[in-house]
Amino acid sequence: DPQDNDSPYDTENIYYELTDSTLNFKYEYYENWEDPYQNTIGILYIDLDNNSETGANFGYYYGADIIGIDMIINSYGFGQGDDGVYIFENNYEGFIQLDGIVWENREFNTNEFSFGVSKDFFENIPSFSLLSFSGSLNEDGPDIVPNEGMIELFLAPQWLSLDQDNGSIAPGESMDLNVTFDASNMFGSENEAII
Repeated sequence: DPQDNDSPYDTENIYYELTDSTLNFKYEYYENWEDPYQNTIGILYIDLDNNSETGANFGYYYGADIIGIDMIINSYGFGQGDDGVYIFENNYEGFIQLDGIVWENREFNTNEFSFGVSKDFFENIPSFSLLSFSGSLNEDGPDIVPNEGMIELFLAPQWLSLDQDNGSIAPGESMDLNVTFDASNMFGSENEAII
């Protein structure tokens, strides 16, 4: 994300990692902060089903159209705010908290903070759209990443594809399955996946 809000709490990068038990996010600011308290806010607006017709619509806010939101993840840290995972409930016409943050790490005199949520919410979801508000409660407004619209986050590896994604066979039978490994957009790294 370009440095654009003239704040020491401007987000440079957001990384993510899917582990056996959690979906983790790491925020990296352009500058170090002295005190992470109220300066390391991460709010993720997620369209789980990639359908702008379902979920909540927040409209146009700080330069981004926030529509179709099925989940919000709040990570304020230090017991402030309402940390956790919230799901949009149609009957309630609002968000209800389903879970807390599984882990978080915020330290003094650094430019990074991170947190994780249960990966159970993302089972069988290959990708979803998200928008992040991050920054400080002490500065002028949040930093929105990406600056315009939402970005698609892929949970399934993009370098691995199968010719079919489901099927069944009788006991004792076999079936051929074509697997394609495409390293054309990768940068010489070790990668692994479970098929």
